[in-house]
Amino acid sequence: MENFDPEKPYYDLPPLPPTTNLDDVDILKKVNTANIALSRLNGASLAIPNQILLLEPLTIREAVASSGIENINTTVSEVFQAELFSISEASAPEKETLH
Repeated sequence: MENFDPEKPYYDLPPLPPTTNLDDVDILKKVNTANIALSRLNGASLAIPNQILLLEPLTIREAVASSGIENINTTVSEVFQAELFSISEASAPEKETLH
């Protein structure tokens, strides 16, 4: 491998836009399957009185993952427990993740 030179551009990158054929049958089948699943989820969500309950677990998982990037270490389980109990009982990482 060559030494990195910030003055020299890296020409081994593929040209943009990618040459991927998005009309490929396998890709279109997967897009169709995902579209059907999203439609079912949308229909099921309409039957739930409080739709936030459907999204809250995903939001907390994302918050835990992004907090981990910032070196704030906690688990999904700990954040759920902190959300159930008084915020004063939560640890500092749990409070930060909830905010």
